[in-house]
Amino acid sequence: MVEQSARQNRQRRLGARMDGLATIHDRILEAPFCGRGDASDRRLGKGRFMKALLVNSQHPDASHIGAVRAARFAAGLAHRGHKVVLLTPVFDRDQSANWRHFEKELLLRRDWSEPMLVTHPMPIDGATPRKGRRAGAVIRKATTATALVFGNGTAAARVAASRPVWRPLIEGFRPDIVWSTFGDTSNLIAARSIARLADAPWIMDLKDNWEAFVPCGLRRIVAWRFRDASRVTSNADYHARSAVRWHRRPITTIYSGVAPEMIASGDRGGTEKFRITLVGGTRGSPDLPRLLSNLQQWIERRPNDERAKIMFCYAGGSADEVTAAVRDARLTCAIDIQKYLSLTDLGRFCQEAALNCYLWDKTTFHHKLLELLACRRPVVAYPGEHEESVALARMVGGSLCLCADSIDVAAALDDAWKSWAGAPRRSVSIEVDAFSWDMMTARLETLMLEAIDERSMVPSRGDRVERRRHERVEFF
Repeated sequence: MVEQSARQNRQRRLGARMDGLATIHDRILEAPFCGRGDASDRRLGKGRFMKALLVNSQHPDASHIGAVRAARFAAGLAHRGHKVVLLTPVFDRDQSANWRHFEKELLLRRDWSEPMLVTHPMPIDGATPRKGRRAGAVIRKATTATALVFGNGTAAARVAASRPVWRPLIEGFRPDIVWSTFGDTSNLIAARSIARLADAPWIMDLKDNWEAFVPCGLRRIVAWRFRDASRVTSNADYHARSAVRWHRRPITTIYSGVAPEMIASGDRGGTEKFRITLVGGTRGSPDLPRLLSNLQQWIERRPNDERAKIMFCYAGGSADEVTAAVRDARLTCAIDIQKYLSLTDLGRFCQEAALNCYLWDKTTFHHKLLELLACRRPVVAYPGEHEESVALARMVGGSLCLCADSIDVAAALDDAWKSWAGAPRRSVSIEVDAFSWDMMTARLETLMLEAIDERSMVPSRGDRVERRRHERVEFF
């Protein structure tokens, strides 16, 4: 009864906080995000449907969050009754693009419950010539600056490869709005160009930290290139706060949603091994060997019979790097290292853990945080985390441990061991419904419809040209 009452209190607090959640940046206040109620009730103008074109640099089959975020939003919008086209490069360079058959498929298509995937070839970017180490660095910096300020970004070849698709898309699909996420500026340039040709509004999504991916001296200038975006969104308040200095406009936070496959239900089942699971990329971080060293120190203090039950696990794109680091750390426990797993397998992998870990990158927001908390296991962020992540963990009722050194790591492992070895094994109650992909898509849908409404009140480019022509005639 006490546990049920506590859960109800947490739900009320979560609803109240989500109702009042607002993004305030540089004296700019964004409208609060309603996290309660049926998602369909928040649709702007019930029964209205749009044609949305989502432009992305990664194919949906890729496991990276850049691919997942666009693909999930595309599927979510389609499930809500909108016609959606997702434009990406092919998944594998050897695959043939399907854009030449787009118009025929568009004429034959009757079921829009799933997004239509249109692919263009994947180009081979040319390497910058090297003329000595110092001269090569200068040339690369000058080339990058020119591409960011005047050209088609650092992946200009990809923009060129997608260009033949633009006209058939505009004439055949006639998008009401265009959306693109920032992994590089080339992605944004393609979306902006298509939107201008279609005379449609477009939304810029800052999935990554603007300050981490755009050189310091160019941030304001490059942001100015995209000043015509109807809306700007971000996948974290942390990214929004860093971007608003350069974009100087409201930025709405729409988190990457929690996949159903990652949400654990019921009490935790027993496992034979005490699994310590590390998830995500490591990117050569010096924190990886430190974490493994701290883990080995803790293992050495355990009795021999307990050591036999400990297993270190990893899943992610840095499997080779982690394998080498584990070998250097000489971990005296069982090892299980996996590369990219399907979402179903990753959910099972993390839910079987006694403790999930990830390496904190100070320059970004860790998008897997909410999904790891949804696994209903303690989560260790090494060697720290942003205040936003701590607040989110507290909001959903999850257990997030910030471990800065071997003492913190040992304390978190000791607590996890007691919970794992104890009986009955009960997991924490997590409230992540407000962060589902459906709820996040509902918020994006509202922004898109608002942008379309605003554009409908502005004369089209053709109307503006015609009006200016008549004004000149009347004047003379």
